[in-house]
Amino acid sequence: MDLSSLQNFSREPFSSHLPRTCPDAELQSECNDACRIDYSRCRLLCETEYCLSICDREYENCRANCPCGENCKEGCLNCEHPLCENANELSSVLIIFAEGSEQPALANFQSFTQDLKISLNNNGPDNEDFHSSSGFLYKGQNYLFGGWLGDDYRNYGPHILDGCDILKASGAAFDFSCWYGAVGYLPTEDDPQAYIMLYHGYENIVQGYDGSTILETNYPSPADAHYFTGGHVPVYDKNPILIAGDRTNSVERYSPTSSSWIKDEGLEFPEYEAYFYTAVWGDFGVVIFPGHTESTKVWRLNNDEWTHIGDVPWDPYIEGKSVAYGRYSARSVMLSNNEAMVLGGRFYWKFTKFTFNEDFTSIEGEDLDNLPSLEYWDDPFAILVPDGYCML
Repeated sequence: MDLSSLQNFSREPFSSHLPRTCPDAELQSECNDACRIDYSRCRLLCETEYCLSICDREYENCRANCPCGENCKEGCLNCEHPLCENANELSSVLIIFAEGSEQPALANFQSFTQDLKISLNNNGPDNEDFHSSSGFLYKGQNYLFGGWLGDDYRNYGPHILDGCDILKASGAAFDFSCWYGAVGYLPTEDDPQAYIMLYHGYENIVQGYDGSTILETNYPSPADAHYFTGGHVPVYDKNPILIAGDRTNSVERYSPTSSSWIKDEGLEFPEYEAYFYTAVWGDFGVVIFPGHTESTKVWRLNNDEWTHIGDVPWDPYIEGKSVAYGRYSARSVMLSNNEAMVLGGRFYWKFTKFTFNEDFTSIEGEDLDNLPSLEYWDDPFAILVPDGYCML
């Protein structure tokens, strides 16, 4: 599976004073055992203190590169150790912080389980606190921002997924809620100034985050405030794009040439068509699935043009509801080079599989009846992980 266009990041070590639960404990043990054997052999061949010190350093480096070592904090996820070669395929979705969910879950197109060892410890949030959150894999670390916390709907964050634990990240907390549209810009390794872009739809402001510090950015406020943008800001041609929302149907792309947000001339979605939409993006462009709307259309942005490439399988008119709620508060992820999963939602609870054709000019969707319906699992935090991640 080639997901380098979506997740091409380098690792930045993160230190925590709390013990981590390793999602790949068996591989960690196998690796540490091999390090100890090599260490013993090294010392047996030494005749000087200098030689012994080299053995010590090599032993520490060996353990640091093992799954769940200092350089592979999340087990085999993003770890280049040879033992992880067969375990490193990102082909499942870890679902946490969904309203209506007391336990995290792991799912792919064939299976679903909540028998996980994900820990929400005293340094992290309750599950309810983080539904409606946003997140990104940034320099090898999964960060979570914002969410629902009490009556004011605010959880400032950020937090991290550290192995099987949810921890508060080091550094400053945000001074505004990241709920309702805050999200990130996917940085790339060849951009030395890369950082996570956080957009707040209500206040219509942009800030940055580099893993420890809140940054002032050169992004001005967009012309329109894009509320309810589905928990993320897609990236197109290496620049962020804001797609409609609750109170605007405009599409604005950031132009580094003019240092401004530019509206797509002549392109406006029908009212509410992209309200609480969900999206995937990569080398194929940006694909959005309709949210709180009567529309069933799936749109793709490529070569600077939006095209209708298919329709969703669900009926936007939910039984017993007088308005079209569609797939309100769902999330989506790419599970392979040409397959996406849409999950969660306020009133539509099935997992849905979408398959693109070879050149991404058409798409077909099907509800997965072999997976359970997740009642009221709306606005979940969902990320790609290897099969079996953090299972008991």
